[in-house]
Amino acid sequence: MTGYERYSKIRESRGLKDKNVADAIGITRSTFSDWKSGRCAPKLDKLTKIANFLQVSLSDLTGKPMVILEYGDDKRIKQVSLDKPINVETTTLKAK
Repeated sequence: MTGYERYSKIRESRGLKDKNVADAIGITRSTFSDWKSGRCAPKLDKLTKIANFLQVSLSDLTGKPMVILEYGDDKRIKQVSLDKPINVETTTLKAK
């Protein structure tokens, strides 16, 4: 399953279209069109905006495990964790 397909399943579970997501977070609809066609994938900053808007993790959106680093006030790594993606094909998705 491609990243766009994962995103589409999550987006559709929220009753949204690309236009809704694009308008809400200030990303052009061509970003989604390029992503869907496989010409390119959104950069991390755009993926983060999309994930935040859909209330899912980056792992859920990309389908790839992500390492999460949490920093303390002293700018040292306080905690490292692995975020595993949900299975969008078998999971009923609801807003968190």
